[in-house]
Amino acid sequence: MDSVAEARWLGSLGLDPTSLGEHDVAARFYQDSIEAARATGDRRLASAMLNNLGHLKRVGGRLDEAAGCFEEALQLAYELGNRRWEAMLCANLGLVEHLRGRNDEARTWYGRCPVLDDFSSRVTCLFGEALLDFEAGQRVQARETLERAADLCRRALGRQPDDVGALTLIHLALGRGANAAETMKRALAAGSDFDAVAAMREELGLVRRACPDGPGLETVEALLEAALTAPQESAPPDGNVAPASAPVDDGAAQPARITTTHGTRGVSLRELEALRADHGAFELWVDEERGEVEQDTLGRVPFRNRRTVAALLLHLMVNVGAKFTSDDLLRAVWGADHPGEEGQETVRVGIMRLRQLVEPDPRHPRYVLKSPSRFGRRGGTYFNPAAAFCLVHRTDRP
Repeated sequence: MDSVAEARWLGSLGLDPTSLGEHDVAARFYQDSIEAARATGDRRLASAMLNNLGHLKRVGGRLDEAAGCFEEALQLAYELGNRRWEAMLCANLGLVEHLRGRNDEARTWYGRCPVLDDFSSRVTCLFGEALLDFEAGQRVQARETLERAADLCRRALGRQPDDVGALTLIHLALGRGANAAETMKRALAAGSDFDAVAAMREELGLVRRACPDGPGLETVEALLEAALTAPQESAPPDGNVAPASAPVDDGAAQPARITTTHGTRGVSLRELEALRADHGAFELWVDEERGEVEQDTLGRVPFRNRRTVAALLLHLMVNVGAKFTSDDLLRAVWGADHPGEEGQETVRVGIMRLRQLVEPDPRHPRYVLKSPSRFGRRGGTYFNPAAAFCLVHRTDRP
């Protein structure tokens, strides 16, 4: 493995422990990735991993270290001319200073966030500015700013998954306790991971500081604590290593199965291992048995602990080219537990999370596509049959 590939691989290894709240494990992978990226001069990767590490430090309460990571990442974003990352990092620095109680510095960072088509960063800055206005006694201005942030969230739903949680916090700050509780339930039902929930708890503390008597605070806090204390499923430590007692395959039997654009077929263990060793013919490789996705641009990313997203991906890939409505996907992936608008929102957020996993540019997807219903033809979400992909089925899947 060359140095650049190693740096990206180390960064991807941090994703799974992050989703489980195993911050020390994730931080080691991110730090190793940062050092490897610096050694190869990959400023883009170094900036991305510094941002990830800063987020871990912030959620862990190590705010000084978080600020240092974000500031270094921001300097790299300036050098790269990446305005989207600049917006994200200004928002992150504003939040860190806000959590430290440095309101003037927080307002400065929030104000430096460029106005771009990056809903999440802009919502963070507007939300933070509104809370600072509440603390300063400027309640009318604060409410106007929150309404702008809420409008951005509604426009972003289904594109950026964190905005369901952000809308919860905005409802709380506006005194809409019942709306906040219902939105929070939808955020958790959509599969928010451990780290995203922990980050929401921090921002909930800022809401309590600005609006201490707001209705619904206790309810949302209880939902968050229940989510954080729920058992987290983790992969077995040797989940990617075949047992030493695995039977020898003579190449004749076909105990494994793969799905490609050309359909599903059985393969021998020998053929499967040859494909795993060199799958250059496929731009997207999904190994259900090992819980990994590998894509040309993104590299290798584990998905073993992203159960809902993995189920959605596998359902679409197995039925490549078939179009599924939101109701179809609710029944197949989530079950029929999310009726009406709530169910539609759950699917939109799930698709967004899936695109973040497999798409090099989620705003211009190549694999997970959607077609509208028109001229009597049924539309829906589908996996692109023109993509060169291979799905390795789990051995217990028929």
